Amino acid sequence: MSQSSYNAGAEYAREKLKQISCSMCLAKWTQVTMHLHNGHTHSCHHPAPHFIPLDEIKQNPHALHNTKHKIKQRQLMLAGEQPEECNYCWNIENLNHGHFSDRHFKSGEDWNEGQLEKIKANPLDENFLPTYVEVSFNNTCNFACMYCSPQISSKWMEDIEHGGAYDLGNYQVHHLDYLRIKNQIPIPNREVNPYIEAFWKIWPELYTNLKVFRITGGEPLLSKHTWKVLKYIQDNPNPDLIIGINTNLGVQDAFIDRLIPIAKDLILNNKVKNFELYTSVESTGVQAEYIRDGLDYKKFISNLNKVTSEIPMLDWKSKTVIMATYNLLSIPNFRNLLEWLLEWRTKHGSATWKKLWLDISYLTYPNWQTIALADNNMLAIMESDLKFMQDHKEQAIGHHGFQDTEISKMARAVDYVTQNISKDKTTEMMQFYNFFNAYDLRRNKNFVKTFPEFANFYSRCKEVANA
Repeated sequence: MSQSSYNAGAEYAREKLKQISCSMCLAKWTQVTMHLHNGHTHSCHHPAPHFIPLDEIKQNPHALHNTKHKIKQRQLMLAGEQPEECNYCWNIENLNHGHFSDRHFKSGEDWNEGQLEKIKANPLDENFLPTYVEVSFNNTCNFACMYCSPQISSKWMEDIEHGGAYDLGNYQVHHLDYLRIKNQIPIPNREVNPYIEAFWKIWPELYTNLKVFRITGGEPLLSKHTWKVLKYIQDNPNPDLIIGINTNLGVQDAFIDRLIPIAKDLILNNKVKNFELYTSVESTGVQAEYIRDGLDYKKFISNLNKVTSEIPMLDWKSKTVIMATYNLLSIPNFRNLLEWLLEWRTKHGSATWKKLWLDISYLTYPNWQTIALADNNMLAIMESDLKFMQDHKEQAIGHHGFQDTEISKMARAVDYVTQNISKDKTTEMMQFYNFFNAYDLRRNKNFVKTFPEFANFYSRCKEVANA
């Protein structure tokens, strides 16, 4: 499916979902992220992960996906009720009834083809096999991005272990996450992990049903289980499978050099349908490095160029996606990223959006980092960036231009800010200052120097925090 057809697919899915209920989403059945290092799961990626009780996977290892909690959420959807954990989509739909939310996009994906009929036949099946599986084997990571947490990053865990919780004035951030992980069995990187054991028990059955398998983390290239999965796929080809790997592209060269020939083998020998690489950046230069602590922006661009040039497309069988976790600190420099992407696509020729995609998903937590804090001046910058994308859309400048889906995701970010522009933000401004003041001290950074555009805003937040 091309990017330009995504909206049509979402429209079709919206109408099909109404056959069951007004709140139906196929992703609650067919998509799962399994955080095996700490025994959590969610479907899709927007709801907060919930804990998988050990007794559930002992009775049925398929509870890695089909937890009792998740089955209750499915019951709500079948009855036309809106599960609270899915507010990301309800909020988007409430912004503007013409907007597609991710439940429409996801339900219209190729990997959901034919799944509505399976769900209708047995909607509460405790062994329902997902077609889209995302898995994190551990939280080992060489980055500690500002919006991340100890659950996902070992570098964040080290921060909390050494410096304690971040005191935001009204509560302490990350200490609960850290304590839960610290006292929970299994702990990250433990040799005997019942969740990973359950995964490998169901893996052969999962594999036969999969349309998309994506490995995340932590940093997946630092996990031995990532390489074990890739070897399994090499030895057991699945021409219908899309394999995706998240990577920050900031690991040692040896890991990148190990991945590229495996990708070539999977693509050139038709062992998979597609090979997809997902990476993340939401600004450029020193501002990007501030947001994603551990990032070397020049190295990131170098490795991005390396993987996109050395991993063969072969009839569009590979792609790389820049996942922009669009947040408040993205606003001043996001245009530079958009311009860089256009230049890259122009340089690499026709239809290269198929090779390097942009996915703009605005951050919803932590509250003090989201674009909901934006003021009118920041909103004006966002509106200018949206117009830039509209003026450089594919239909206007050719196949290297921005796609409808890229533009619509930026548009809904603008709408989100517009809806929140007049709301009271006193609490979040206090949290903003307290967090970044501590972040600077712990990480040897300087917010105002890095973001001079935010100097006045930072000063106002400091006044609120010290009031």
